[in-house]
Amino acid sequence: MMTLTCVFGFRNVINQYAELGPASISLWLMGTVVYFLPMVLMMGEMASANAGKKAGIYSWIESTMGAKWAFYGSWTYFFANMFYFTVLTSTLVVYFSWGIMGSNFFGQDSALALAITCIAVFWLVTFAVTKGVGFLSKLAQVAGVASMGLSLLFIIAALVSVFVMGNAPAQSITVTDTLPSFSDWNTLVMIGWLLFAFAGGEGIGVYIGDTEGGSRTFVKAITVAALMIGALYCLGGYAVSLIVEQHNLDLTNGIFTLFLLLGEQLGIGHWIVNIVGITLAIATLGGLAVWVNSSIQVMFSELPEGILPEKLTERDDNDIPANALWVQAAVVSVLFMVPTLGIDSVETLMKTIISMSALNLLVPTIFLILGYMGLRIGNKAMPREFKMVQSDKLALFIAAAMLAVFLLAAVVTSIPAPELMADWLNGKDLGDQAHPVFTLLVNFGGLTFYLGMAKLLWTRYESRQLQADLEPAVA
Repeated sequence: MMTLTCVFGFRNVINQYAELGPASISLWLMGTVVYFLPMVLMMGEMASANAGKKAGIYSWIESTMGAKWAFYGSWTYFFANMFYFTVLTSTLVVYFSWGIMGSNFFGQDSALALAITCIAVFWLVTFAVTKGVGFLSKLAQVAGVASMGLSLLFIIAALVSVFVMGNAPAQSITVTDTLPSFSDWNTLVMIGWLLFAFAGGEGIGVYIGDTEGGSRTFVKAITVAALMIGALYCLGGYAVSLIVEQHNLDLTNGIFTLFLLLGEQLGIGHWIVNIVGITLAIATLGGLAVWVNSSIQVMFSELPEGILPEKLTERDDNDIPANALWVQAAVVSVLFMVPTLGIDSVETLMKTIISMSALNLLVPTIFLILGYMGLRIGNKAMPREFKMVQSDKLALFIAAAMLAVFLLAAVVTSIPAPELMADWLNGKDLGDQAHPVFTLLVNFGGLTFYLGMAKLLWTRYESRQLQADLEPAVA
């Protein structure tokens, strides 16, 4: 159950279907078998090799690649979370709009208004976090279960509507329709979105030591869980196809379009979207509040003292790093405002921030894969109860294949579609789509900024360490 709630998100099903249609169904299955299951097993091996240490990106990478690369991995994961906060906050605002008003308050040309509202909401959440997140944490747990229940309820209700009540499916699909075309640029971009959707799975490996029955039970349990998640994603995509055609879905309001159409088929009133909106809003609010706090707490607990500025790591009387939380809020505000400099459409804004989040979440995972390869190449003697596979060559082949997929996804997600570039070069109207040059500047600008900050912070830390080592000798 923990694995399901950590990884499965019905909104991911809708986003993939809105972009790929029926082809998203088989892509979910491929992602589960080719990426999710191997990744969890790899991280299980990393956790087993670091038994007794505080689990996390820093300690795992540090054990095989050293402190420098561990810092880069941890720092990029921290920044990836801030990009993810833009997705969470924007969906939170839209959810509340549907929950309270029964519709989306923000029109399609209201990207700036949505961004400003999201910034205000994020600062309010940050303020609440500085006062403690105990209540919100409990709220997130209850609402999270309710959110999962809504997802399952939709799948069951969609199947009942068509196969029991006899309503015609919105979209008849064949096996051929479900096969993705990897020659299509958008399909390649959706690989990045798919990897983003599975985020959270890499942390499940830390529980290998808490599993009754040891590593064998863990492997069996996680294999079953991974297949269940893949099946649920595939079934979710199929259920969506029964209720709505692909062209009627969008990234902003898709889930409410689905429940409205399902409600009409089942004879339920418009009020269903209010219930769905409030439930999802509360779940997202609680999750956002907990994540805003834990993102910083985890990084501070892992990094050696002295890497980050002392003022940033100060804690108040309640042991909360308030200064860091406010700096984080300022950075998230910038991440919201920058895309609006070249985007007016809410739908384009949503697509942009999802792509930005997907791109930046790929970076720390690449460090994790490199760390695992380091474990198998230069640290074979490290004792561990569990190995993904016994053969080092096979383990390295699997890791190298995953690394290639991640690098491809990172490149494709960061670069505008060739067709869009061609339209721009030929002077064609780009409509509501983001300008390709603007997209390149946003994506590579963000990466350059926080990787450059990491370099500066580490250089500063190294120079201080060197100076500290020299002082006793001088004395």
